[in-house]
Amino acid sequence: MSPLQSKLITLITYLSKLTQEEELSWERLFPPDSLSSKTEVVFETTFEDRKLRIYEEYYKNWYDEDNYVWDSRVVLSFIDSQGRTEWEFPPVAGLGDLLESVKYRSANVGGFLDSVLKKHDLSKKHLTHF
Repeated sequence: MSPLQSKLITLITYLSKLTQEEELSWERLFPPDSLSSKTEVVFETTFEDRKLRIYEEYYKNWYDEDNYVWDSRVVLSFIDSQGRTEWEFPPVAGLGDLLESVKYRSANVGGFLDSVLKKHDLSKKHLTHF
């Protein structure tokens, strides 16, 4: 692993941690026109005075001349004040985990679970596993 890859993985892991601990918030946005055919939603945040965007990009993965399957990859990039990509992170470990953390927080899954469990008094002692 190169020194750059190691630094990027460390940063991505740290961003995931901050996101999970609600110390870093992400805004869910419609994708800009340049990405609208490649993704459904993007998430943006500002960290250390840099604007970041993360999303899952869908693309056709051709396996011969006439046939393809849809595939996807997670994209994290620095963007400028107009939302244009300045630099795209290379594909490294942790990008998928970061996106999942961002989606989890954005959808307020934890708050929903806490609310439902409390409202219906669903504690571990009352539930049995099937």
